Amino acid sequence: MKNNILTEYTGRIQNCFFRLDTTSEPAILEIFFPKCMNEDYPELNVILKEPYIKNKEWIDSGLRLFLKGIPPKKVIKKTGSLIEKIAVYITNKYPDDIFYNYKQYSCGPRSNIILLHFNKTIVLKYCEELREDFTKNFCKLVFNEEGNCEKVYLNCYEEGILEYKNGLIEMHRWESEEEAQSLSYFNRHYTQRLLDGVVTEADTKTRMIKIIRSSIDAAAVEAEDRSFFVKALDFLEKTVQEKTIE
Repeated sequence: MKNNILTEYTGRIQNCFFRLDTTSEPAILEIFFPKCMNEDYPELNVILKEPYIKNKEWIDSGLRLFLKGIPPKKVIKKTGSLIEKIAVYITNKYPDDIFYNYKQYSCGPRSNIILLHFNKTIVLKYCEELREDFTKNFCKLVFNEEGNCEKVYLNCYEEGILEYKNGLIEMHRWESEEEAQSLSYFNRHYTQRLLDGVVTEADTKTRMIKIIRSSIDAAAVEAEDRSFFVKALDFLEKTVQEKTIE
């Protein structure tokens, strides 16, 4: 276990990687699995019935736990036992999936990279925030063990979202401020930008990819990670529009 200024602890137990952040209130424990489970498992729920677990949420390739009421001197001992139980359960359930590496670093004033490397998949995420807790540009890539891009998810504040999976592209644009204000009396008083249905215009895809690419180019992304983004975005640009979901 590595102690970073006595506030963040990271490490690996069997086939799971964990990150414990004690600077927040409640403290946050993230555990990354070789597979994205995204569902409840009875055996795991039994392990998670600890009184100090305030809440839990599934995240990409893992689980985020919000911890409360643990004295600082006991947080490592209590969470260590919890992490070990979860790791044993996950490793026994998926013994062939091995966690290789976890990497997270800042690549700009409000930009960061997260990489999860398993033996069969690589998950790479780039996020640029407009301000705290407000995403401006986001890109998530999933590569298989052959190095082929299986999934791409783009979220662009200026345009909308784009998702590629199973050989298909689906895009949704954000409605404009004028559209939001004209929909109803409620929206005239509580305006917001919402998703406005599936779109298939090639120009929308091109603009979205260009914005995400420019954001990544402007950030201090490590060369190896940048090559993954370039490969995926180039692939999206060349994907024929006929594959887009209508």
